[in-house]
Amino acid sequence: MDKHILEAMNSIAIQRYPLEACGLIVASGNKSRLIECRNISAYPQHQFLIDPKSYAEAVEAGEIVAVWHSHIDIPNTPTEADKQDCEMHQMPWFITSVCKTEDGFVTSEPYKLEPSGYEAPYEGRPYVFGVFDCWAVIRDYYRREFEIELEDFNRVEFFWLKGIDVIGKNWENAGFKLVTDDSYQVGDLFLIQNSASIINHVAMYVGNDQILHHCHNRLSKKDMYSGYWHKHTVMHIRHVSKC
Repeated sequence: MDKHILEAMNSIAIQRYPLEACGLIVASGNKSRLIECRNISAYPQHQFLIDPKSYAEAVEAGEIVAVWHSHIDIPNTPTEADKQDCEMHQMPWFITSVCKTEDGFVTSEPYKLEPSGYEAPYEGRPYVFGVFDCWAVIRDYYRREFEIELEDFNRVEFFWLKGIDVIGKNWENAGFKLVTDDSYQVGDLFLIQNSASIINHVAMYVGNDQILHHCHNRLSKKDMYSGYWHKHTVMHIRHVSKC
């Protein structure tokens, strides 16, 4: 890695502490540089989400060849979300860490993470909006188990608090139809209002009266489809390939 890029990583990480810093390495001609991006995650102390405007600016500057972000007061080893997101981007990731000590800040050499075919387990995922959330686990399940690629909705974090009906307006376009009887099939989806005024959660039926889902700020898991989840289901839908 070029010395000037490493220096920029360390400088930006210290400036943004205690928030995660992020950026894109861009190549133009025979030169490369780090472009800092705005972290718009709702939890910037331990997650990052690159601002689409920053991404667009980086595209204008040249070819994006790598992603970078910092870890705060923890090692620079990749998290489950880092591994998954690296696979989604299909390009190298560099991770540095910045720790605050009595003597000042200590930064690390970058950890280079590359796409390797990693697949996160369905259960036990930490919640990271857009990477590990209720729609992400369903998309992964459909791709691996059914070889069906579901659309990834264009959505903003906390869309349900902003009154944006992302799920309710997109399920038909994603290839699903309404189920009007009481039959359940593996892969059926339940659209749920989870303490919200609009549909803000999706769970998938996996057999034996169980659902697989990923609630906000919780680990992904299986639950019995009864009680609260059944009561707050608004729609039961099925993919057209299974109708």
